[in-house]
Amino acid sequence: MFYLMVETFYELVKALNDVNGFNLAYTKMSLGALGVGILIEWKGLKNIFLGYIKVNLLMFLTIPLLVITFIPPLYWIDWYGLGGPFYKQVLQIREVKAVLTVVTGILLVRSLNSNHT
Repeated sequence: MFYLMVETFYELVKALNDVNGFNLAYTKMSLGALGVGILIEWKGLKNIFLGYIKVNLLMFLTIPLLVITFIPPLYWIDWYGLGGPFYKQVLQIREVKAVLTVVTGILLVRSLNSNHT
């Protein structure tokens, strides 16, 4: 997963001149980060595959985070400009959004897991 994320990061850097290429590379990078987050919770993922699924209230936090983390930073900059309040700046930095996407993957598994071990 990390190898794919590194390769996609290089694609991302090359695609900065082409907005459509950047969006595709950013989406690939976000999917890789989400996959890492999901794999971090491998025990919970195993329980989900075994059928121990129970949606809990954590899903109400996970879904908006999932949507927010998949919006490319260029759109956040376009909508709100550079600078501004802290929470807007966080959404403009690719590295911070990658970490948020990993956390979203973890939360996704935890929100579907019924905690059976």
